[in-house]
Amino acid sequence: MASGSVERPLGSLASHCLTPLPPAPCLVHPCFPGVQCENVPSEESLGSMGFRCLGCPSGYEGDGVACLDIDECAALLNGGCDNATACTNLPDGAGRTCSACPAGFTGSGETACVDDNEVLPPSDPSRFGSPGPSLADP
Repeated sequence: MASGSVERPLGSLASHCLTPLPPAPCLVHPCFPGVQCENVPSEESLGSMGFRCLGCPSGYEGDGVACLDIDECAALLNGGCDNATACTNLPDGAGRTCSACPAGFTGSGETACVDDNEVLPPSDPSRFGSPGPSLADP
């Protein structure tokens, strides 16, 4: 019998063939970088490649062999950034970033940009509207 081969017993499928034993597939790193590989016992691997890749890393989607960067800006409404800002998808599954609020706006592009004309300091009496008549007025 040839080295690295197994002879099937008589009565089994393809009993006349010598089937080479596959090496441990995980030794050749078939999974996406950073994804754990598990060799699958031959009785479980019928119709498979003899290995199983676990889930893609955070920020990626796929089957573990091929993982693609998730475009968070496309996946969510403007990536969750305020509509007045720009969402930029970061490479290598690093997420996304939001630009700063535009001129004339206050806040974080990550959450909300508020028009500076709508934000008055708490000590400004005009934020409550004009005062009504007082009891001291004749």
